Parts: sequence; C-alpha cells; structure tokens
Amino acid sequence: MWIEIKHLLGTLQSPPTCVIPADVVKPFPPSSVKAEITKNVGLLNVSWTNPAFATIELKFQIQYAVKRKEITWETYEVSKAPTKSVLIKVPDLCVVYIVQVRCIGVDGVGYWSDWSKSAFTVVKDVKAPLKGPEFWRIITEDPIKKQKNITLFWKPLIKNYSLCSVSRYMIEHRTSENMTWSEYVDSGTTYTFPWTEQAHTITILAINSVGASLVNFYLPLSQQMSTVNMVQSLAAYPVNSSCVILTWTLSPPTYMIKSFVIEWKNLNEEEGMKWMHLPPNISKCYIYDHFILIQKYQFSLYPIFPEGVGKPKTTDQFIKDENEKQNNVGLYMILPIVILSSVLLLGMLLISHQRMKKLFWEDVPNPKNCSWAQGVNFQKRMDIL
Repeated sequence: MWIEIKHLLGTLQSPPTCVIPADVVKPFPPSSVKAEITKNVGLLNVSWTNPAFATIELKFQIQYAVKRKEITWETYEVSKAPTKSVLIKVPDLCVVYIVQVRCIGVDGVGYWSDWSKSAFTVVKDVKAPLKGPEFWRIITEDPIKKQKNITLFWKPLIKNYSLCSVSRYMIEHRTSENMTWSEYVDSGTTYTFPWTEQAHTITILAINSVGASLVNFYLPLSQQMSTVNMVQSLAAYPVNSSCVILTWTLSPPTYMIKSFVIEWKNLNEEEGMKWMHLPPNISKCYIYDHFILIQKYQFSLYPIFPEGVGKPKTTDQFIKDENEKQNNVGLYMILPIVILSSVLLLGMLLISHQRMKKLFWEDVPNPKNCSWAQGVNFQKRMDIL
C-alpha cells in the first residue's frame, strides 16, 4: 500500500507499506449466546454461534457474574477454535448469572471483538435436595381423647441444601410393629399426629422437582426411653445479652447417646421455644440469641439415644459467673492442703522443741564437776525456754 500525488510537475509516491488484514481485523461478536445451569451436574453451560464472515480461527473469552447491583465479573478463556460451548464450575447454583462472550484470532493478532449481548440463566432445581431438615418435637396431652399428640417442627432448608427449592416435605412413620406409612406437608414447617405406639420413628424428607433428599435426619420416640435419666447436672452462665454458655455432666453411661437437643425459652414472654441439635461428644456449648438477663429463661437438655429421647435436665437459674463453680471446687481442693500443711508445720515445731531441749541438756556440764554451774537451777531455765 502506498500513496501517489499527481500534479503538473509530475507524480510523488510514498514508500510502500505492507498491511496484512488479519493483523488489524476486529471480528464481529459471537451471537445466539445461551447460558444455563445443567441439571444433575450443576455446572454453568455457555454456548454460542461463531460470528459471521469469520475466515480465521478464533479463540473466545467468557465473562460471567451473579446478577446483582454491583457486578463482579469472572473471566474464562477457551483456546480451542472448534469449541462453541463450555462448562464452567460456579459456587452458587441457585442464583441468576449474566454471561457475555467475545472473540479474537487464535494467534492473538488483531483486536478483540465487542462483547456479545448478555445471556441470563434461569433459577431452577438442578438436583434433589442434598439433605432433609433437622427437626424437633413437643409432646402435648389431650385429656379429652386421653392421648398424647406429637407436634414436629423444622426450619426451612437453605438453598445450598435444597438445590434450589423445596416443593413439599414427606413425613415417614415407622412403629415398633414395623408398620410404615407416609404423609405430605405441602406448605409450612409443622406437623401434628397422635402418638399411640410405645415406639415410633419419624423421618422427614425434602422434595423438589428433581427428587427427594437421600440423606435424612430421623428421630426415635419411645415411651420407655423417656424415663432414662443420663444428664446429671445442667448450668447456664450468661456471657452477655447475646450469648449464654451451657455446661452439663452425665451419669455413668448405660446407653449410647446419639446426639443432644437444647431447648430454651423466655418464661416472661409468650415467644416460641427455640432449639438446636448438638453432637454427643461435648459437654459445653454457646447459645447465641437475644437475652434479657433480668428476665427468667428456661433451658432443657435432652439426650437422644438410638432407641428414643431420654429424660431432660432443666434449669431456670443463671449462674452469675462461669468461674464461680470452678472457684468453689478449687477452694474445696485447696482447703485440705492448707490443713495438712498446718498439721505438718505444728509437728515440725514440736520436734524441734524436743530436739533443742535434748541438745541443751547434753551440752550443759555436770554441776558436780563445774564450780560455775553449782547452784544454778537449769530446770527453771528450761521452763522459761
């Protein structure tokens, strides 16, 4: 490529310059961009159509982000030219992603195209829920029907476990006579049924459009095990208005403990009872809630055995200082040591006194043989000592 200028005196010609179109080309952006979270796999699947008039091999760059007010882009490069789709691992499967694609020559010469039009994912169930909900129960007496009623309640699954929604819950019953049946709860997180069997096991499954949860929590109920007392003591120590420490001791083990459940409620207000599950290998836990320390609270600890729920230990008194009990125990341990030390010291003083008397009488000369000792009353001097 060169430039010629013609005039009356002749023609001027610039030095020639070599221009390769591929070095300066800017391709059109990819079109027909689609994005979705793949079912059962849980990956971000991005696909596109190569730009028109693309006569060179291209590589692609994808930018994606969670759709929110402040977008933080992540980039992913695809170097293989024939590729027109890619699977990307993303941390959250239950949010809307915004995706754009651009391209450039595979050797990196030239310019990047503009970003394509944005594509958006649609939130939908991609897997069955990872686990069912943990739940608890309260037992109420019905004096008219002369029976016990069990009310189950649970917390909604977080989206990381529900993947990405829960349409209903299935309650599975199994009795001591191996009778089984199922019931469904389409809305809400409570369920009540009469307890007529000596032993009754409950399991709650979470269900979405893909399937039911495979890992599920179960709760055994037993009339016999409800009288087993394994919790020896329970104490509550307020740290501040948002934290209470609970400690407990157990009697010698007669049954294997599967887990614990802690209940707490404000006795001065008509608020609902709260609860939490704990592993079996601890004897201390921190409860984080809003506590009004001048009001009265009730804390209950339930041991859960594989055969059923044991007898709870309950306290409605706060101990002012967690170290108070430890200080008392320390005092009881130090007091015998102090008494023993005093006895030993008194014994050592008596022994020393007797030894001084013996040494004194051995060192005093015989008055019959010493003129200076005649007439001296040594017994009176010893009494003075």
